[in-house]
Amino acid sequence: MTVFGAIIAHNFLWCQYRNRPGLAKTQGPFMVGIVWVANALSLFGIYLYTQMDIYRSKDTLVLNRFMWEWLQAFKLSLFLGSLLVFLLGYFFYRIRTVYQQIIAETLSYPEERQKRIGKSGFRYFIGSLVVLILIYAVLIWLFVRWGFLDVFQQSTN
Repeated sequence: MTVFGAIIAHNFLWCQYRNRPGLAKTQGPFMVGIVWVANALSLFGIYLYTQMDIYRSKDTLVLNRFMWEWLQAFKLSLFLGSLLVFLLGYFFYRIRTVYQQIIAETLSYPEERQKRIGKSGFRYFIGSLVVLILIYAVLIWLFVRWGFLDVFQQSTN
């Protein structure tokens, strides 16, 4: 079973335990969509680090102009890219056959194994979000430490 299947299994088992089976079909794929976005943004954060490392030795005036132009493209691509990745993950795991196959595979295991699968899915969900937060916290710290914030605030008149 994949980690995304484990997330679906965790949500299904949680909803089954809480006696809310109707929520499992929407919440599980929703959690998978969030994880897909977190993973994509984590990779994008690593790419941003490489770009920041390349441009930190550039002239401040050129860097300022480049950063303003790049910011406009970044806002649009971040929103549209995140939306696209979320929708792909959400609707792929919401397909009836995919969802039922994951649930059938989960229920075929003994109860102890089901619990382990559910815990691993939950750990992956939380871990993806924690890694995303850590990557962007380090990027913000480096942005300030390397002096990009000072360059960003310069006037280009």
